[in-house]
Amino acid sequence: MERTLVMGILNVTPDSFADGGKFFTFDQAIERAKEMISEGVDVIDVGGESTRPGAKRVSEQDEIDRVVPVVTELVSLGANVSVDTMRSKTAEAAIGAGAKYVNDVSGGLADENMAKLINALVADKLIEKGNFKLDINDGKLSLNGKVQSEEINQKYKTLIDAIGNTNIQIKPEER
Repeated sequence: MERTLVMGILNVTPDSFADGGKFFTFDQAIERAKEMISEGVDVIDVGGESTRPGAKRVSEQDEIDRVVPVVTELVSLGANVSVDTMRSKTAEAAIGAGAKYVNDVSGGLADENMAKLINALVADKLIEKGNFKLDINDGKLSLNGKVQSEEINQKYKTLIDAIGNTNIQIKPEER
């Protein structure tokens, strides 16, 4: 039986609705992350922009400046890191610093380039178990040659359209 993974949330924002901004500074964030690691989290999700109701958006550069140094340090500590962002440039910078996952609360709808970024990285970063082939032809999604249900096709049509790729070969990372 596979076990459930635990994700720790680390918001490096002064106005986080989750923690009230307790871990806004680099040192505070790293100390909290070390606590999470000792508590057994599997992934640490680092966010640099509050999504609480009424929060003002920060600039893309401010978000990158908050997130990337923390991601870099956490990766050096051996942590698996996710970046919580709705911006493709922030995601790309965090992935460049070693983040393995992207947590986009908009589902890729806030930034038209997010799906393209994820598509470009999916073969190397996200699929770790088994070989399979994903084909998108005439708006139909098929895995290993088996066409998926109409319900699944409708659910993912927006993502498929955003990706705009008709044939994606996905292979796991070599270990």
